[in-house]
Amino acid sequence: MKSTLRLFAYFCLISGLLPLSGCFSQPGLPGLVKVTGNVTYDGSPVTFGNVMFFPDGDRGQTGSGEIASDGSYTVATSPSSIGLLPGKYKVSVISQLSSAGMKDDGTPIPAKTAIPRKYGKITTSGLELDVPVDGSPIVLDIAMTGKID
Repeated sequence: MKSTLRLFAYFCLISGLLPLSGCFSQPGLPGLVKVTGNVTYDGSPVTFGNVMFFPDGDRGQTGSGEIASDGSYTVATSPSSIGLLPGKYKVSVISQLSSAGMKDDGTPIPAKTAIPRKYGKITTSGLELDVPVDGSPIVLDIAMTGKID
């Protein structure tokens, strides 16, 4: 009787851990929609930085895309998962020339940016994306303007 219970306990343990091991998983999440685009500021390509996507609500998964030297980007939710889940997203763009710092007297030095700061926050960027359920690839070109502050 004890050996049967022990065998049952091992079976339950192994059954519960197998899905976590990745044995039955495939790269990428099901239902991901490919999102690509180009980022420009005053008509010229932004040559570095990141475009970030944050779910607007309880559906979706955070994603980001590194901006290449030609201004293009491709969104991923992980290194092996290219695309975003269907849903609404708020979008921000960050392209920093230098990091924030501190003067010797303790006064903060803000980071220098290559684009207006408003694009770096989802609350002020004004950028949104609705990823439809149909799975069609999306091209989101982001054309930014304004004074760099």
